[in-house]
Amino acid sequence: MLATMGALELAFLATLGWWDGATFPVIGIVLFVAAFSAYAFAAGHILETQGGVMTIWIVAVLLRLVMLPLAPELSGDIYRFLWDGEVQLSGINPYRFVPNALELSHLHTSSQSLITDLDIHSLTPPFAQVFFLAIAAVGGAIFQAKLL
Repeated sequence: MLATMGALELAFLATLGWWDGATFPVIGIVLFVAAFSAYAFAAGHILETQGGVMTIWIVAVLLRLVMLPLAPELSGDIYRFLWDGEVQLSGINPYRFVPNALELSHLHTSSQSLITDLDIHSLTPPFAQVFFLAIAAVGGAIFQAKLL
């Protein structure tokens, strides 16, 4: 039963990631709800068994790996994080200018055009900015950000 629920969850998430027709809001949300329902059912039953917590951790990691190729659908924050990393990599403080600032015109990248609030200074804490710089240093891709 648990393996069936896990396989169903995996199938729903894989469909979401790999099928071009799985768009938001309707089909995408239906697939997310179906995947979460399968997970909740299985998790509720597996916690009653020996080693249940470890099993949940293993399944959670495997399911996150399935989600790695997905583009962000519910939030565009990752594009701001990538932009902040690129700004830092060029030696500029990301808190100093907004992404639309003329002072940053030489840095325009593909992620900059996807930022939702181009006229707002970075709001993320300094410790998080260290991670954004690390992502930019290794290539600055969404996939790399998700891995980190």
